[in-house]
Amino acid sequence: MIQQKSIKISLAVAALAASLISLFSLVLAAREADPGAAPESVSASSPRPKVVVSNLPLHSLVAGIMGDQARPDLLFRRRVSHHDTALRPSQLRLLSNADLLVWAGPQLEQPIQTLIDKKVIKVRHWSAMDCKGQRLLLLPGQFALNETTEFVHGGSDVDQSYLASIDPHTWLDIDNAICFVGELSALLIEIDPAHSQQYQQNRDELIVRLSQFDQQLGEMLAAATQPFMVYHNSFRYLLSRYGLQAEGELNPAHGQPPGLRQLLAFRDQLKTTDASCLLADISASSRQLDEWLAGSSATLLMLDPMGSNLAPGEELYFQLLSGLGTKIARCLRAE
Repeated sequence: MIQQKSIKISLAVAALAASLISLFSLVLAAREADPGAAPESVSASSPRPKVVVSNLPLHSLVAGIMGDQARPDLLFRRRVSHHDTALRPSQLRLLSNADLLVWAGPQLEQPIQTLIDKKVIKVRHWSAMDCKGQRLLLLPGQFALNETTEFVHGGSDVDQSYLASIDPHTWLDIDNAICFVGELSALLIEIDPAHSQQYQQNRDELIVRLSQFDQQLGEMLAAATQPFMVYHNSFRYLLSRYGLQAEGELNPAHGQPPGLRQLLAFRDQLKTTDASCLLADISASSRQLDEWLAGSSATLLMLDPMGSNLAPGEELYFQLLSGLGTKIARCLRAE
């Protein structure tokens, strides 16, 4: 009886040994077929780059590229005056630990440019103004009638003489957003090659979604045919993208209120053009604008190009443009 049990145990041990040898052979064959391949668990657990993004729309696009496994940090969590806001110590610490800074550019975020120039910010950085092939619009004069100048960013840096004259809200053109996604995904792959496949897949899916979304917005805004005017035009890229041309616009120069002559001319045109809407940046005083609209049939529409009241994340960009497009379409639709 003891001898039979010993034989059975020996057979079991032999079978287990054979299974282990077979499994080892399979693993060895796989490693020989692709010696550079790392086990999936190693790739999945390898550290992700620390990415800091300055504003909500750009943060949303970067979040879409990085996916569920990592999240970029947001530098400005609320709508602030990007023109003159100093960075807090906590924000400086965030930047000092980053692998990549994504920001809008000096027109909106001059404090960041100042810190870069002073070598306080030493991390790798990418500005929305850097994207080659995007469509850039030049800011018009303080009071403009049907004036829009555009050019395409070529293969070299934007001429500094033009830089201060470029409208910085470039993300409101979906083609520009697609440009951003392409360049930023390439940067992330360079910084973090271990996760290149995921970045590529997320990039491709995001570009397809943006293209489809662009078509939907175009169809929605095709019916926006009524005349309108704009105060503090921060959404020029969105309007231009879908062929919407304001009868006129009034833009504060460097945050200063318009002069009396410009104001009177603007109010007169509101009445003579029979504008159905006055589109205005949300930073403007709605009380003052209501006074300007006295005697006019135009509806005041306050718009936020930053999505300040939306939750940060991958969906914010789509929610932002969908909200802007819906409001504009309703206000400018012929009844």
